[in-house]
Amino acid sequence: MFALGNNLSLRTAAEYSFIAGNTINFAGEAVRDLYLAGNSITLHRDARIGRDVFIAGNTVTVNANIAGDLSVGANTVVLKDVKISGNLNLDATRLEIFGQVEVAGTVTYNDDATIYNDNSGFAGIKQIQAGKVETYHVAQIDPATAWENRIYSTVNGAIMLFIVIVVICALYPRLHQKLGAETTAKRFGVNIMLGLGFLIAVPVLALFALITLVAAPLGIIAGVLYVIALYLAQGFAGIWLGHALVEKLCKAKGNIFVEALIGITLLSALSLVPYLGATTSSLGLMLGLGLIISCVKPAKKVVIEEDKPAPKRTTKKAKA
Repeated sequence: MFALGNNLSLRTAAEYSFIAGNTINFAGEAVRDLYLAGNSITLHRDARIGRDVFIAGNTVTVNANIAGDLSVGANTVVLKDVKISGNLNLDATRLEIFGQVEVAGTVTYNDDATIYNDNSGFAGIKQIQAGKVETYHVAQIDPATAWENRIYSTVNGAIMLFIVIVVICALYPRLHQKLGAETTAKRFGVNIMLGLGFLIAVPVLALFALITLVAAPLGIIAGVLYVIALYLAQGFAGIWLGHALVEKLCKAKGNIFVEALIGITLLSALSLVPYLGATTSSLGLMLGLGLIISCVKPAKKVVIEEDKPAPKRTTKKAKA
């Protein structure tokens, strides 16, 4: 069973269940494994799980017995009168334990989690009856090191993207001319809308094609092309930006490789700026997708009619 939605309340029986939503209330049956992802997730007492459960969410409440392992990654995890026949694997900021919680296997959790017991308040993991308890340490990344890693990955990504764009420009010499025609205020808005439509429509159509089975190969091809377009979008947006700066703003004759280098470098630098980076990256993605569509679609043929010979003038002689 595959279920996607905002507010899901399920009592369905299935062999495997894959569920994603904002609010999920599961009281159904998963003969084998259950996968849940969302904001607020509740496993009701009536739920029957035949094997393992994997949950990712913000607030997760488990009130059902688990025949296998339970793995949860969440901000807050609440366990209420639960019996787990396998292992309990937790990655949580806060763990709340109510009633009797039994784990036949090993309980593994992060050592910086805050654990609340209904009997004695913040008293650790002792309220859980487990065969074995293990903790793991979550290393805190130094802010300076995090910035160094981010800068390194951004520079490395920009270099690789520039190399790919250079190869594409070398194989497609007319790309410079086509992109140059798109550097107008009117075409900017058009390309943004094209990119937004492409960003939303293609995954939906590809998923629909996969579901129909008959068109599944087309769905797979569309998915692959979609991923490639997402990667190349920033490169095309970089060429557009470089061309606008060099030829439109500075009134200089530019080279497509130089323009690509300037544009990609500038976009990569802006992506490192807090808040502004997210905005420029989003605009660059939509603009780049729109430019790819505009450059790939065939150009309209213009038919020029040959000049027709001018009609002969006739003059009438005046009568005497």
